[in-house]
Amino acid sequence: LIDRFEIEVLPSHKPTSAKRERMALKSLTRLLGGLPVADVNSTQAWVYRSQRFAEKMAPATVHFELRLLSRVVRHAMMAWGLILANPVVRGTLPKLTAKHERWLTADELGRVVGAAPPYVARVLTFAVETGLRINEVCHLSWHQVDLKRGELKIGEQKNGKLSVLPLSSLALETVQIAWQTAAAPRLAEGPIFLNGWQSWTESALRAAFYTAVRKAGVPACRFHDLRHTFATRLVQAGVDLYTVQRLGRWSSYDLVQRYG
Repeated sequence: LIDRFEIEVLPSHKPTSAKRERMALKSLTRLLGGLPVADVNSTQAWVYRSQRFAEKMAPATVHFELRLLSRVVRHAMMAWGLILANPVVRGTLPKLTAKHERWLTADELGRVVGAAPPYVARVLTFAVETGLRINEVCHLSWHQVDLKRGELKIGEQKNGKLSVLPLSSLALETVQIAWQTAAAPRLAEGPIFLNGWQSWTESALRAAFYTAVRKAGVPACRFHDLRHTFATRLVQAGVDLYTVQRLGRWSSYDLVQRYG
């Protein structure tokens, strides 16, 4: 069933989601010993949980993998007409602690950007001015930006909807500098921000960000915290939460209430 789920269902998911799910399916297959899903019971699901914790996996990772196993079983029952018992029962899923939302103060942000090389500083500045996620920044192409109108076109990760967003003066200036200093031909489908002659990868950009954070002597934070900083600064400037939701492209109003 896991192989069938991977072949028939994952291709319909967004690439970023499918990549994570595929990795989780590999772990499930490896530790469940190739057993048919129909033969996996709640005891074996609990053993799987224990094995993953023994491998030093985070509770969130184990939680995701077991929920995916549950989804595979539910899909097999609803879409394929199979009669199965869901092995992921109450108590199997590890408890998750609430995440602490971190945002950078103006001083912290200035120190991090100042500690980064110019080509990295531009990416960090654009990220915090637009609230883009790291994968969106890495894959941002010239055809998505209208320099004359000062607008950015970005596709939603989950529903594929295209959003047209205004660029702040600093974000627009950052893109204009990237245009003027591009080390490679500026192709319509080419990336705006480059790591030398290459496109940024998420891992390389995270590493560059962590290096700047460490040099700046700023308390630990993640690249994604630039997105939290984007929203927090809007709220502090008096922007209402519905507008923050639209500009940050959060899927629901509930997700932005934490910034209120």
